Amino acid sequence: MRALQLPRMPALLLAMILALAPALRAQDTGTVQYYISNDLGMALERIGWYRREEFPYILLVRTEESRETRTLLYQGQEVQRWEYEEDEQRIYRDSQLEQRRRFDKGNRLIEDHLYTDGSLTQRTLYYYSPDLLQRTETFAGDGRLLYRDFYSLSPDGQLRRVTREDGRGDQRFALGDGARAVAEERYGNSREQRINRYDRDGRLAEREYWTEGQLLERERFQYRDEGEALSSSRLEELSLERATFRSYDDEGRLIRTEVSEGGQQIEQTVHVRDARGRIVETTRRGPRGIENWLFEYDEEELVREEYRTRGSLERITLYSGQGEERIRVQELYREGQAFMRVHYRSEQKIREEFLSNGEVVRVREFE
Repeated sequence: MRALQLPRMPALLLAMILALAPALRAQDTGTVQYYISNDLGMALERIGWYRREEFPYILLVRTEESRETRTLLYQGQEVQRWEYEEDEQRIYRDSQLEQRRRFDKGNRLIEDHLYTDGSLTQRTLYYYSPDLLQRTETFAGDGRLLYRDFYSLSPDGQLRRVTREDGRGDQRFALGDGARAVAEERYGNSREQRINRYDRDGRLAEREYWTEGQLLERERFQYRDEGEALSSSRLEELSLERATFRSYDDEGRLIRTEVSEGGQQIEQTVHVRDARGRIVETTRRGPRGIENWLFEYDEEELVREEYRTRGSLERITLYSGQGEERIRVQELYREGQAFMRVHYRSEQKIREEFLSNGEVVRVREFE
């Protein structure tokens, strides 16, 4: 009696099943998951393993006992990898370690290491008292202390103030209750200090400059409505008893400057702008009397400038070319008559022409 023979499985089908077995087993145990992703490595939508070649970015999430590994693939190639363990996280980019973070048993960050080309470049240690962050210390890759940050927090954990100490001086950053951004910055050392203060929208509201305990300068800023455009500013130079007031148009562009000393106005400058915001005329009233500048443009560049003082023409400047070939020609006037023409290329004087009755009578060249 002949033995019963079963039909043979095609060799190609058998090979495919054997090749896919590991992936199938992984899916069955739930240790590997695939997601549609993006360049940020976000898990956007879970998909089956067999669809991983349909999308440019794929996030592969592998779980192995106490470790989870997330690998971002682009066109099948690894671009970034995150490894999570109970007390440590590691980030790799192009297969090189980029960042390593360590946590204590309470899941608080205690160390943060940064790497460049696989080498340690910066290390930050975190200290708590008892559960709130108290200070951090940041070191260079060679172990040098770069700076210390001291944190002041409210009982509910909101940041109130940060003070930075380093070898170059102190920097302090303060946040007020309910503030949406930094409320105050302080830079300097025991001799000099600069202070920036911000409003509740994070806009610079005031800045001060101190030296040896004495306030030398204070500048305050006003804004239009809720936007970023300035409406006015006032700079006080206390040691000189000088104040400078500036006003701006609806787009935040300077249109007027007034300078006073000892309470008396000594100078006023007014700018007129075209529809594109370019200054076409500037008039200044000050110690030299009334000065006036007129500006003309082509589609993009300034091509002509005319300067007068007390109504008398002093200078006409013509511009041409761009970049290193930018040419500037100044024609100087005395009592309404041109007496000299000066040529510049990229701000370098190259030629002087002396004029008489509009004719060139002498030339001086510069190398």
